[in-house]
Amino acid sequence: MPESTLDDLVAVALDSPGPAAARSAVTVLTAMAGDGHHDATVALGRVLAGELGRSCPDEAWHAKDAAGVLHAALPPLVKIFILGHEARYFVDNLDAIRSPDVGADALRLLQQTVRRGAPIQDAVLTAVLLAGFAGFAAGPVTAELSPNVRLRMLRTVIETARVIPG
Repeated sequence: MPESTLDDLVAVALDSPGPAAARSAVTVLTAMAGDGHHDATVALGRVLAGELGRSCPDEAWHAKDAAGVLHAALPPLVKIFILGHEARYFVDNLDAIRSPDVGADALRLLQQTVRRGAPIQDAVLTAVLLAGFAGFAAGPVTAELSPNVRLRMLRTVIETARVIPG
């Protein structure tokens, strides 16, 4: 998919006057990210950064692989979200990925997006869970788990994290 199309979806997700178009844009980006489309995952990260109210240098969004994302000037929660979709890299680099900078702000953001019914709320929940997973999976409790078990756990987070209304 051309980059300009992804840019258009990001713009709709962030600047749509109504929720239906923004939800549709986020749904398309989420589906593409779930199919392993790296650029769509980065575009969804741009939407997440917009929710965080953080601007990032343009070059930070042009990382073409997981190693580039890890070293890009992105907010920690956004970086964790994007790298979570690169499952093998995520599991192999937990110590470098986990971030002490993700904490109360992430929970506050999650609460705000859920209260507003923001289209990006499932991605925010996924990012918060991935941040917790990175800390947990790198710790002593999971030291005995094989990388394949960690991969299955990670994929479960990515595939099933959804905010349930009510």
